[in-house]
Amino acid sequence: MTNECVEKREQLGQLYGSVLGSTEVDPLFRGFFDHTRRNELAMPRCGRCRMVHWYPALRCPHCASPDWHWSVMAPQATVFTWSVLRHQLDPLLPVLEGHIVALAEPLEAPGARLVGNVLATPSDMAVGLDVTIEFVEAAGTELTLPVFVPCAGSCSVPGQRS
Repeated sequence: MTNECVEKREQLGQLYGSVLGSTEVDPLFRGFFDHTRRNELAMPRCGRCRMVHWYPALRCPHCASPDWHWSVMAPQATVFTWSVLRHQLDPLLPVLEGHIVALAEPLEAPGARLVGNVLATPSDMAVGLDVTIEFVEAAGTELTLPVFVPCAGSCSVPGQRS
């Protein structure tokens, strides 16, 4: 990974930290964040019907079984939809204008979709784009969050010149 890529990921980590602050993690999501801290993507898999779903819930949304566990997934996904933030979401939050946010479907979890920032420029983006799921530590927190990187290897953060 180039120094430029490392620096851009650190910038996003600082942004995440400023937004999340001392946010407490819902116990249902604790396993997800335990895995992301190890740079792993894990999603709930039902013990009865074996379907993967997102987000974690007390019961499987496919068969209503309460028997589910965290299953580690390959870090590949496909962009389902995406958008460029064009205005500040809340006056109390940092300005995120120009950041790309996407819903991406993990390769091993058809029908499940994760939301995250994309380290790319709008000209890199397309529905159906293959991305790798990488991880960024949110500065000043215990959280590590997934980000999407186009498989072509772009590492640009919006608002920063390469």
